[in-house]
Amino acid sequence: MDLIKHISIVITLIITLILPVAFIALLYKKDKKTLIWSIIGILTFFIVQIAIRIPILNYLSLKPWFIVNISSKTYVYAIFLALTAALVEEGGRFLSFKFILKDHITWLKGIAFGIGHGGIEAFYLVGLPFIKAYYSFLNGNLNLFSNITVENIILSGFERVLAIIIHIGLSLIVLYSVKKKKYKNLLYAFIIHTLVNLPILIINSEIFIWTYIIIWSVILLNVTFKYKKKMKEVF
Repeated sequence: MDLIKHISIVITLIITLILPVAFIALLYKKDKKTLIWSIIGILTFFIVQIAIRIPILNYLSLKPWFIVNISSKTYVYAIFLALTAALVEEGGRFLSFKFILKDHITWLKGIAFGIGHGGIEAFYLVGLPFIKAYYSFLNGNLNLFSNITVENIILSGFERVLAIIIHIGLSLIVLYSVKKKKYKNLLYAFIIHTLVNLPILIINSEIFIWTYIIIWSVILLNVTFKYKKKMKEVF
């Protein structure tokens, strides 16, 4: 493996491991209470996805009725995956804000939660697999990275940055809905989350996927700053 590919792997690991931690540390300097929000964000993703949804999906994938009626049908399975991801993640955010992080709400704390949630997802989906693969490569599996390009390695890290931006925006929508008891905002977050995931699972076009993700990240970045004003006025 050439030097450029080594460097690209290191850059991606920095993006998916060090960058979220750095932002959490930056927020901690501004408000020490943001740390617990980041930790709860991490735990929320771990519980709803890693501990609950993914094991259930693995269990269902072995059931004949599920294979015949859902997983073997591309569009049905895509809808199922998108809906269940939105349900558990937005539901997890709602429960965390409603019953655990219900006091002294601020805009920065909502961002901290989103970074924790999106950061652990980046580690689980990209950082951890890259660490395992790179370790195997260093221990003799020389063909491991032969079929992956430098571009794809870097883009996998960049995609996680966009995903974290989306998680921050969704976190603030749900946080505001809980504090102001405007539960239609929770529905908005669920719909947005579903819409973000669904076309990506169906349409096999890199140009479309990247354009689509970038558009949603820009939209939710604007939402993030919109809620800064709203939360400053209300809280």
